[in-house]
Amino acid sequence: MKKYLPVIIAIIVVFLIFNVWTKPKTIHDEVEAFTIAEEIVLGELNAPSTAKFCRITEATITCTEDLCTVKGWVEAQNLFGGTVRKIFYVSYTPLINGRDVGYRNPICTFY
Repeated sequence: MKKYLPVIIAIIVVFLIFNVWTKPKTIHDEVEAFTIAEEIVLGELNAPSTAKFCRITEATITCTEDLCTVKGWVEAQNLFGGTVRKIFYVSYTPLINGRDVGYRNPICTFY
């Protein structure tokens, strides 16, 4: 039995590694949610190339299987060239297909 112990341990370790690392996603993490929110906000700005977003640690991020919401701020130039800071609130439905991440029904509101 002792000579089979390393083989058994190796099989268990390989099983655990593949089970953890190849497990399909079921929910967005905060980085994915914030990145998608940035993409949605950029689409609403007059001068998206001037945008400077808050840090992810400054944002409020909540995700479930049905809805992700992100609240933060962005500084960008307006139509007159002046830089303004806006509070944004983004919500969307996450789409998760294995390891691919997407979204639908985006809503972006500025305050």
